[in-house]
Amino acid sequence: MSKLTHNQIIAMADADVDGAHITSLLAVFFFKHMRPIIENGMFYIATAPLYEVKENSNLLFFKNKFEYNNYITDRILKKYIVGKVIKKDDKTVLKKFTKEQVSDFIYKTERYVINLKNLSSKSIDKDIIEFIANNIKRKDLVDKLNKQYKEVTFKKLKNGTINVSGMYNNNYQSYDLDEEFFNDIKEISDFISDNKYNNLYYKISDGKAKKVFISELRNEILKYGTPKYRKRFKGLGKQSCVYDTFPLDKNM
Repeated sequence: MSKLTHNQIIAMADADVDGAHITSLLAVFFFKHMRPIIENGMFYIATAPLYEVKENSNLLFFKNKFEYNNYITDRILKKYIVGKVIKKDDKTVLKKFTKEQVSDFIYKTERYVINLKNLSSKSIDKDIIEFIANNIKRKDLVDKLNKQYKEVTFKKLKNGTINVSGMYNNNYQSYDLDEEFFNDIKEISDFISDNKYNNLYYKISDGKAKKVFISELRNEILKYGTPKYRKRFKGLGKQSCVYDTFPLDKNM
């Protein structure tokens, strides 16, 4: 201890999984081989910001995605009312999401839109996929599809496959909804039902509520909620601007 030239040792690593692993290894090293440094409160771990946002002339920093999602949720709720349609006392009512529910929706649906995009790359529009995912358990699925998308033809073949053909969103739809497709779509269908994300809507101030699927709602609110200037930090060299430090617990 008498040979130390500094009174603080700060572990600094990237704000990702690899960085957390490196920090853990450094902490274990000092705890095993240089414990007095920890016992005297001289070992610190720096936590780097994950995002930098410019708002007017101010720079804001967010440690993690949770903090960032809360920030953009506040922005969204200044313009939008988000929620779902429910039945109450034989009446249709609009149940407004709380701030926590909107933030949770943004976080949970990130993986959902990735899965949807992967499925829609197979020559079938994502709107049609989401419609199927929301109605997958209905026996009259083919009739509902033909009624919803009149410019597209949905035909059930003898083997149970549903053939899709026709123009939609300026793209020709040509695909067979077979057993493999329905197995692939099950994950997003289960996600919708498990989280009760059916009958979603959004409304701008006093405007009329618009019923939407998950991807459309997410795109609409994030288009407004996402700041114009946002930087995702990656690499320690870019993160030298702001750090919070905390001492390692000597009783670890």
